[in-house]
Amino acid sequence: MTHADDCLISLNPANGNPLGFVETTAPEQICARVQQARIAQAQWAALGLAQRAATLRQAATAVLANATGLAALVSEETGKPRQAAFHEVQQAAHDAQASIDRMLPALEPESHADGMATLFRDPLGTCAIITPWESPVALSHGLMIPALLAGNTVVLKPSPETPLVSQQMVAIYQRFLPEDVLQIVHGKQQQGRALVAANVQLVAFSGSSKTGKHIMASAAFGLKRLLLAPGSKNIAIVLADTDLVAAAKYVVDSSLGNRPRCIATERVFVDSRIAEEFEYRVAELCQNYRIGTWDDPNTSIGPMISIGQRRQVIDLLLNAIDNGASTLSGGGHHPEFFVRPTILGQVDNDMDIAHREINGPVLCISRFSYPREAIALANHCALTQGAVIFGNEIQASSISRQLNAAVVAINRGLPRDPLPWFGASPSGFDAGVDRHRPFTRSRSVYC
Repeated sequence: MTHADDCLISLNPANGNPLGFVETTAPEQICARVQQARIAQAQWAALGLAQRAATLRQAATAVLANATGLAALVSEETGKPRQAAFHEVQQAAHDAQASIDRMLPALEPESHADGMATLFRDPLGTCAIITPWESPVALSHGLMIPALLAGNTVVLKPSPETPLVSQQMVAIYQRFLPEDVLQIVHGKQQQGRALVAANVQLVAFSGSSKTGKHIMASAAFGLKRLLLAPGSKNIAIVLADTDLVAAAKYVVDSSLGNRPRCIATERVFVDSRIAEEFEYRVAELCQNYRIGTWDDPNTSIGPMISIGQRRQVIDLLLNAIDNGASTLSGGGHHPEFFVRPTILGQVDNDMDIAHREINGPVLCISRFSYPREAIALANHCALTQGAVIFGNEIQASSISRQLNAAVVAINRGLPRDPLPWFGASPSGFDAGVDRHRPFTRSRSVYC
């Protein structure tokens, strides 16, 4: 990503060529944008729940109608294969409409104390939403929709790597929303810091754990509400008495396939009695995944989003190999702009790659001798949102209750349904019927 004067230039991650540009928002303009949003919030809230829901449904329908164009921008800016990009946009619009239907009853006033009290869930005010490059349409929708439906206004700061698709998505919503209800600011760290410091009532952030820590520290001075998903590092545990074919297929597809990183598998813990056969199957399946550009129909894995991100992933790989990890597939000779799909074995918890988010086509495998060892190894990582366990259901169920994960699937993949994604880890959003709650304040009125 490069800057020219007051512009933010979007680059094709597969070759570094410019795709287009947007105007960078001057940090001193951000407070004024937030103030405009605060003024607009009263009118937006006064429309009422039903009218807000109808407006957002119209906008989500328009996103669906423009899915082809938005998907093209997702592919060009992230390198994601076209089919995966189209699925992201389409799924985001469908999820927006479905989540509105699920949240509506929960946002209605509730009668309590034999009708003597009414519980209202009122909006907070203005929310700052900061999203990463990985799924620019889906992740923005997941935060914007509950915030707006609850009656808040939103100032969105998308990743500087995906400004074009974010700008176009916001423009679609702005055709239906009242002026200043949804705004967008573009830039990098300076703009993000200015937005967090502005007079917003909540900061919702999805991205790296390093940035999440800075946001927590900054927001503390204003006692602002926070909703954070700082990184994701999901795990799988493979017990001895399992279907190795199904387990190997899932972990490879989950790690190397075009899944959102929030449900992708980065670490696998396998019983040492079956580890050799399992690792062989996983390495064999890895050969089916091909790197390439989004417009190549045979591409499984696109380029890294940036030179810096590619360097981080390769450095993690090299550090792990230098410290004793074995290369089961891939590992080196990465073409420019790309990282080859890689399977590492003998990954130790002392290695950086064991506890840092990778955000690249890399799967790490570790062995265990007893289930309690697998639990201890798995809980070593603070960023686990989801876990998958393959094996005997009784034993798997017992293990599931001891993991620091919000969602655990047994002998199946992680689901996309209205259940919470909050767990013992600091990372995760509520993706279910209660996803509106962080964007509201409860008010009890007795009469």
